[in-house]
This record gives sequence, C-alpha cells and structure tokens, in this order.
Amino acid sequence: MLNGWDGKFKIDEENGTIMSTMVAAGIKNKDNTYSGVIMGDVSGDAATMKDNKTGLGVYGYNRGQQSFGLNVDGTAFFGKSGRGRITIDGNKGTISSASYQ
Repeated sequence: MLNGWDGKFKIDEENGTIMSTMVAAGIKNKDNTYSGVIMGDVSGDAATMKDNKTGLGVYGYNRGQQSFGLNVDGTAFFGKSGRGRITIDGNKGTISSASYQ
C-alpha cells in the first residue's frame, strides 16, 4: 500500500485507507487563528507564525501558535515557544528547557 502511493490524496474504500500529505482536526477561532492538531507534512500556511516549526509529524496548535510537536526524526517539544518549552531529542537521549539552567 505505501510503496504504491504516489503522494496524492487517495481513498481506498475496500481496505479502509486514506492517504494524504496532511490531515487536520480543529477549529478556526474568531480571530482567524487555528486551534487543533495537524498530522503530516507541516509547512507553508501551517507554519506561518515565526516561531512555528515545520517538518513531518504531529503538531498541536493553540490560537495559531504551536503548543506541541512529535516529529518523525525522533525529536519532540511541549509548550509554546519561549522559556517554558521543553524539547526532547530521542536520538541523543536529552531533555532540555530554556528555563532550566
């Protein structure tokens, strides 16, 4: 199934499969921001705020600002950008925060 996928949107009803580069579930807030979760290739419009990260993974948003990210490269972050954000590098086995000295 994955080897035959050409990267375009595809629904395979027989096998109950949906293939897509990105899937989002959430709400559009009154101030024209997004709150919810995006899974897939997060780039372009999904990363319009300067501190938002791009890449392939699962990203949470609160009023347009990323609040968590689980990346396929083995890294992750929890919390909005700034001193409170916790970053995890599963490849190096490190957990860090700008607040921790």
